Amino acid sequence: MPVGRSGKLRTGVQIMAMRNREDLCFDAGEVIEAAEGVVTPVDPAKA
Repeated sequence: MPVGRSGKLRTGVQIMAMRNREDLCFDAGEVIEAAEGVVTPVDPAKA
């Protein structure tokens, strides 16, 4: 579930699964990362 935006950037994503099914969270994270790419933090001093 997306949890907000700042301009065009997402501020975060919350992934939840049933108890003892953290593997599903990791699987979902891999899918999101493959679709969006790895996002690195922005240095506000340089922005």
